[in-house]
Parts: sequence; structure tokens; C-alpha cells
Amino acid sequence: MGGAAGGADRSLKAEELDRAIAYLRNRKAADPILADADLRACQGSPGQDASIAINCMMQRERDRAATVAVRNPSSTVAAAPKPAPASPPVPVAPKPAEAKNVNEILVPGGKLRIVEGDPYEAKSSIRYNDNLVEEFSGVYLGVRAVVFPNYSDAVLIYSTNAGGSGSFDRYGLVSVTEKGKVNHMDLPVGTGRFEYTVGNGRIAFELGLDDGKEVRAVYSDGRLDVTRTAAPMTGLKPEDCGFLYNDVLTQCAEGSRTTCSFDDIGIGMAYQRPINLMAHNDPNFREADFRTTCEQSCKTRKKPSLASFRKAVCLPK
Repeated sequence: MGGAAGGADRSLKAEELDRAIAYLRNRKAADPILADADLRACQGSPGQDASIAINCMMQRERDRAATVAVRNPSSTVAAAPKPAPASPPVPVAPKPAEAKNVNEILVPGGKLRIVEGDPYEAKSSIRYNDNLVEEFSGVYLGVRAVVFPNYSDAVLIYSTNAGGSGSFDRYGLVSVTEKGKVNHMDLPVGTGRFEYTVGNGRIAFELGLDDGKEVRAVYSDGRLDVTRTAAPMTGLKPEDCGFLYNDVLTQCAEGSRTTCSFDDIGIGMAYQRPINLMAHNDPNFREADFRTTCEQSCKTRKKPSLASFRKAVCLPK
């Protein structure tokens, strides 16, 4: 019995030794430096079972692999979510365009501040001290005059114009009384004339023609009175007659055209708008006779004499 048991024990030790040798051989082939370090750390006293040293070395190898895994997670570990994309920048409102001209005028109780902008970017405005009187969009604003009709009140006369060829001015006024009361008024529309006179505590305006009527207005003590009377049939004003002959009729006589119909001649808008206004507002404008004269000048390629033109178009029949 004892001999058989001793033989089995020796056979087991031989198998453990073979396994240890095979493990060490593989470890040395894979990483000789770490294999030697693990072997030295796991060697015990002489006669210690080889399995104890092998298990120690295997445990050190597992511990080392676990440490590497912690430091460098494998691709099987869920990746941290990507940060959300940055929010788009909040748009910044463009800085308002600056006015091209600012005027400040001393008036009773403070000052009027006139900001002259343009139709496209900077708005125009009129303020009394810090109070907005009027703001204008899409037009040019111009100061025409500041008058003192009664030596105490101040009246600002201004004009607006949309710009562009053939555009005409419109007018308004802002009055400030001795006690600081502000009045804002639009003057009635008229064309062809803008004049005013100051006296006796009032301002009298001549505003031209509108729909066959002469337009006038009188400002006094914060009030505006308007009158419209039939225009006298005295013929076109000399400046209007000269405009038609020197500027418009020249376009009728010049250039190559396949037809000389008035509507096909192609008169520039800067000239056509004043013609339209005269036709609408001035009963002295003989529009049909002017169109006939223009067509005849187109056919002959020359203008008539000024005298014959005045008789045919500008003077009363």
C-alpha cells in the first residue's frame, strides 16, 4: 500500500512540474521580463509545490490584465455620450444707421432737434426736448426755415421728399408757443410753387396748383386756414412753358423710333412726372396740343420755333 501511494504521489508531482515548465515556457515566450519577475515573486521555500507558484503567477497575470482594462476600457464598454452641439450664436440686431445731419434750434422752453436721415436706412425725426414730435420713414427731411411770426412763438417749416426722378416736395410745420405748447401740421398739397411771407403775427403760404385750384394757407396762433380758388386762365407760367420746349420737346425730336405715337416716344420719367402733374393740376396746360406738337417733332426730327410753340401750347386759346 505504502509503495503504491508513494508512486502515485511522485507521478502527480511530475505532472505538476511538466505543467509548470510548459506555463513558464509560454510566459517567457510572450513576455520574458514579466515572466521572470512573477517567478521570483512567487517562489517559496525549497520543496514548495510547483502548483502554488504557478497559481501565484497566474493570479499576478490576471491582476495585471484587470488593471490594464481599467486604464484602457475595451470597445465593448459603452462610450460616453458626445456632448451636445453648441447652440447657434444668437443673432445680434444691426446697429441703426446713423443720421447724416442733426440740427438743434433754440425755441421757447427748450430746443427742437431735427434728425435728417434718408429713405433707405436712417429715419428722420423732429423732437422737442426729449419728446418725439414726428418720425418719418422712406423720405428725405429738410429744414426750409425757422421763423418767429410774433416775436415769441417759433415755427419750423420743413419739407419731405421720397427722392428719385420727378419726385416733388411736401411741406409741414412745427410751432412752439411761448409757453412750450407744440403744434404739428401738414401743409396742403400743391405743385409748381412754394412761397411764404411773414408779417402781422402770421405766415402766408402760396402752395401752387392742385386739381385746377390755386392753394393757399395761413398760419396764425397755432391754427392753419386753407383756401382753394379756381386758377385764372392766363396761360402756362413762363418756366413751365420753357421746360416743355427746352427739355421735353427735345426728346420728342431726337432719337430713332419706329413709331411717333406720343405714348411710344419714351419720354424719361424725370420729365413725364411733371407733365402728368401739369395735366392734372393746371387748367392752362393744353395737353392735347402738346402731345400733337411732340408727335410732329418726332416725325420731322426737329422742333418748331419757340414763338409758334408758345402759341400752340402755352397761351390761352
